[in-house]
Order: sequence, then C-alpha cells, then structure tokens
Amino acid sequence: MPCLNYIAAHCEHLVDHPATLDLLNDTLCYVDDALHQEEQNCSRIAQALENLT
Repeated sequence: MPCLNYIAAHCEHLVDHPATLDLLNDTLCYVDDALHQEEQNCSRIAQALENLT
C-alpha cells in the first residue's frame, strides 16, 4: 500500500491539518468496511442491484 506508506512517512506534516486527517481516517474506514464485507451483505446488495434493472 504505497499511499499508506507515504502518509505514514509524512504524518508530521498532517498534524497541522485536522480536516485532512479526518478525511483520511474516514476514507480508510470506508475501504476497510468494503474489504471486510460479510457474505450476507454481498448477497443482499447483489439482489438489490438486480431489482433495480
């Protein structure tokens, strides 16, 4: 994960920008949630998408 390595290496520059840190934290949470979806949620989402068409 090159982006995370870059952020970690330059985190001292981000301390003065709390809004940027909040945005990065939210983004990481969304990515983590997406990578750890439960099988049940995937089936529910797939069904919902089928119903849209």
